[in-house]
Amino acid sequence: MTETEMKLRDAATQMKLAVDNMNNDEVVRSCINSYISLARSVTFVMQTESSEYPELKAWYENRMSTLKDLSLLRFFNASRVYSIHKGVISPVTHTAPIYDFKVNEVLQPQQKRTMTFLRFEGIEEFIPNSSGGVFRLCEEYYILLKSLVDEWLVIRNASSIK
Repeated sequence: MTETEMKLRDAATQMKLAVDNMNNDEVVRSCINSYISLARSVTFVMQTESSEYPELKAWYENRMSTLKDLSLLRFFNASRVYSIHKGVISPVTHTAPIYDFKVNEVLQPQQKRTMTFLRFEGIEEFIPNSSGGVFRLCEEYYILLKSLVDEWLVIRNASSIK
């Protein structure tokens, strides 16, 4: 397993820990900050591991130049810079009422029900009209990184055979 893959797995582990500990704000906050740092370092480690293969290095540089302007990547990069150098990312907890609650398409008796979710502050600057949902955005970022790592591995494996 490459170190790039290990970084990606470490990021996934932090998200799992955050989800598993939703009732502990301190653990969730810590895991989100760790996730941001680990996920962002995936491409840094990928760059280092690509350097010994000229074809892979060229692919990496080309691929990153096409991705660098994606709003999602810009947001997570800015979040990492803030988290590492300036402070702590503290997702905001929102609680919203749930109306017309159905189970198996059957409307349930009226009770006060709520839903709680976490939101990144400042997301609008990067992704206008985004809900800022922490887990949705982290998952979207992870999927993008996973796809990038999968692509990279194919080229890396082909380059190392030559």
